[in-house]
Amino acid sequence: MNKVETLRKIIKENELDAVILTDEYNIRYYTGFRGEGVALVSEMSKVILTDSRYTEAAEKESDFEVQEYN
Repeated sequence: MNKVETLRKIIKENELDAVILTDEYNIRYYTGFRGEGVALVSEMSKVILTDSRYTEAAEKESDFEVQEYN
């Protein structure tokens, strides 16, 4: 079981809709992304939200969907 699957198991066991990761160390641990932003993990999706300075890096460093915000 990989890190995201483990997190999804916790989400399901605790009857949560999703988990939002804001701590840079947790984001890096679960996504591989080393920039600034937040990550959202749910049963069906995994997304990194970051600004335009880090979009390209997030796409290269992670298999999460990347969404840019202003």
